[in-house]
Amino acid sequence: MAQTRSSFLHPVERLREYLRAIRLLLGQTRDQLQATRIEMAAHMTQLETLASSQLAQLERLSAAAEAANASREAQHGELVAQHGQLLALLEQLTAGAHAATSSHEAQHAQLVEILRMTHDRSQENSVLLRELRASSAYELAYSEERPLVSVVIPTYDNHRLLRERAIPSVLAQTYDNIEIVVVGDAAPEEARAAVEWFRDPRITFHNLPYRGPYPAEPTLWLVAGTPPYNEGVRRASGRWITRLDDDDAFRPEHVERLLDHARKHRLEMAYGLICQHMPDGAVEVLGRFPPGLHQFGTQAALYHAGVARIFEFDLADAAFGVPDDWGQCLRMLRAGVRIGMVESEVVDYYPSLLWGRPGANDNDGARRSPAVADPHPDRTAASQAGGSGRPRDPSAPPGYGPDTYEVIAEAARSAAEVVAPAVYRLVQPRSVVDYGCGTGEWLAAFRECGSEELLGVDGPWIDASQLVIAPGEFRAHDLREPFAVDREFDLALCLEVIGHIPADREQIFLDSLTGLAPVILFSGPAPHQPGVGGGVLNNRWPAYWARHFADRGFVAVDCLRPTIWKDPRVAWWYAQNMWLAVRQEALRQFPLLRREHDAAPPDPSPLVHPGLLELLAQAE
Repeated sequence: MAQTRSSFLHPVERLREYLRAIRLLLGQTRDQLQATRIEMAAHMTQLETLASSQLAQLERLSAAAEAANASREAQHGELVAQHGQLLALLEQLTAGAHAATSSHEAQHAQLVEILRMTHDRSQENSVLLRELRASSAYELAYSEERPLVSVVIPTYDNHRLLRERAIPSVLAQTYDNIEIVVVGDAAPEEARAAVEWFRDPRITFHNLPYRGPYPAEPTLWLVAGTPPYNEGVRRASGRWITRLDDDDAFRPEHVERLLDHARKHRLEMAYGLICQHMPDGAVEVLGRFPPGLHQFGTQAALYHAGVARIFEFDLADAAFGVPDDWGQCLRMLRAGVRIGMVESEVVDYYPSLLWGRPGANDNDGARRSPAVADPHPDRTAASQAGGSGRPRDPSAPPGYGPDTYEVIAEAARSAAEVVAPAVYRLVQPRSVVDYGCGTGEWLAAFRECGSEELLGVDGPWIDASQLVIAPGEFRAHDLREPFAVDREFDLALCLEVIGHIPADREQIFLDSLTGLAPVILFSGPAPHQPGVGGGVLNNRWPAYWARHFADRGFVAVDCLRPTIWKDPRVAWWYAQNMWLAVRQEALRQFPLLRREHDAAPPDPSPLVHPGLLELLAQAE
């Protein structure tokens, strides 16, 4: 029984022990919770303190921002007030400036009017004009059968176009009783060299010791060239006088048409239309009657010499903002000069202000009239930009130099490979001379056909290193001068050369050429045909040259063009212009040639190749 009680109480004791352990654990937990509450209370106190501090700082920052904003608003108000004051002051200054400008303009207008009145020579000019008309010299301009016409060309530093465009256009006039008076505006020596290159006694050069005096830019263009033009008028010997700028060109009938119109209607100044060429390729025709500003130019006019001397160009025109030629025209109109107009384009005009300063483009091949354009502008430009770099001989024809022959050799070689065998079949030449041979491509082709004796003749500017013939087969000679050898060749070649010979030297050239052989393979540039480097001076239809050959006993045989016209290997200028000239009595020696002569028309026809038409269309 006692054992049973002991077993029953033992679990109770253990339960009590558990309860005591639980109470102990709860006490510990309570103590920990109390410590945690105390710690959290301390943290809360710290957080409240920190929050209060930050709130106080934020309030301070907000107060500072409000104060700064108020300061900025105050400063902005001050700036607005100052801006208003400045605007008011500016308005006052502007009003004062306008008043001062108006006063200055009024004073300037008064001064200009006073200058105009003191400079006006209308009455004096009218008296001088009446005296001129009463003189015996006046009537000679109308009564002489072929009066001399003086062309005055003022120049400064545009010597390239002077030589390649201006002077050649005068030499190509259909009226040939002319003189050319070139006057330098204290020009560099290149201007004199450009004139002397022509070796023409009709061309004289005079150089002023000083340039100007001219006004400053931007009014310089109004009167540029005035002193040299006036000097040229004083030096001119002609009954009639016309002016040409050194970068422009006369149309071939300029002098003839204006002179005929002036003499027929007893005019003292006759003028025509101006063909103005723009850098973008646009062309505008200017001119009207009666003359008007920007519708008249002295380059399109021809003057009675006495009238030209009375009404000189005047540097004072720049003060009135008037171009010198229009100022001269106004003075003529006021004095009663008899003026008339022809409805024909007589001059190609390239405004210097648009094309650039004349002297700055001496290497600019683009600035050319259609009459002197380049048939291969891409090749020529490449040659000029990256060619051999060899210096150009100043005695060479316009546009020609070492690089030029590199450009045209390919076309010559290709055409010669087609044409030389055809001509060799007709003539069987043992000896061949090429008068204007270039680097000798055509002679080399005839050597391949079987010709044994070759001679190439061309200017001393030919570079011997470029020749495709032996040095001993080349002779240097200025083709403008007479040439003769102590023998006759079987065949002579002269291809696209005569276009570079001035018109007044063409007879000497033809005399030399026709003395070289009984058969001549010939071609010359036709009208409107461009030239390599802009150097063509003498464009004629084949019939013109055929007549000159006929005067020397030669007949034309136009048998080649039908066979090469469409051949892509033959450049269009050869296909268009090439024919044979044969001495009349020598025809019987060449049966095949005689048969071709009998079947062909008497004179070569004036044909225009599609290649030229395409080129001219591109130029438009």
